[in-house]
Amino acid sequence: MNSNPYQAPQSNQLTDVDASDELMFYVVSKRKFLVLFVATLGLYGVYWAYKNWQRYKAVSNEKVIPILRGFFQIFFTHSLFMKVQASLEKRGVDFAWSAKGHATWLVILLIISNLLDRLAMKSIGSPHTDFASFLIMIPLLLAYLKAQEAINRACGDAQGTSNDHFTGANLAWIAFGLILWGLSIYGVLNPT
Repeated sequence: MNSNPYQAPQSNQLTDVDASDELMFYVVSKRKFLVLFVATLGLYGVYWAYKNWQRYKAVSNEKVIPILRGFFQIFFTHSLFMKVQASLEKRGVDFAWSAKGHATWLVILLIISNLLDRLAMKSIGSPHTDFASFLIMIPLLLAYLKAQEAINRACGDAQGTSNDHFTGANLAWIAFGLILWGLSIYGVLNPT
C-alpha cells in the first residue's frame, strides 16, 4: 500500500493488447444477429461487415475504408476472417472452422444470392428465382452465424452478451425490414 493519500487508487486494468483484442471486431449475440438479418432480408450482413471493419480500423489504425468493405464484402471477407483467425490464435482460443474455407463459402453464397436477386428483379425464371432468393437466406444466415461465433470468441464474449439487447435503431430497422418483407411478398404474389 502506498502512503501517499493523494495518489489515485490502483486497479487491475487491462493492458493495451488485451483491450485491443476485445474491441477488435463487432460483437453481437446470435439471437440479435438472426432477428436483424431475417427482418432486413439480409441487408444486416452489409452493416455487419461495415461494423467489423470499422472496429478493426479503430484498433489497428490501418488505412481501410469500412463503408466500402461493407458494401463490397465479397472482396474483403477472406481478409476479415484471416484477421479473426489470427486473433483467435493470439488469445489461444480453439475454434472449429477453417477461416479461408468459411470465407470462400460465404462469398459463394453472396454471389449466388446477388445473382438470384438480379434474375428475380428482371422476372427471369419467376417465380422460381423469387423463392430461391428467399431460400438462399438460410445458408447465408448459417454462414454468418458461424463467423459471428468466431468473432465473439476472438473478442472474449462467446455468447455476445455485451450486444444482445435491441436498441431503438434496431427496432427501426426491423420495422423497415417488415415493410420490405411485405413489399417482397406482394411482388412475388402479384407479378406484373
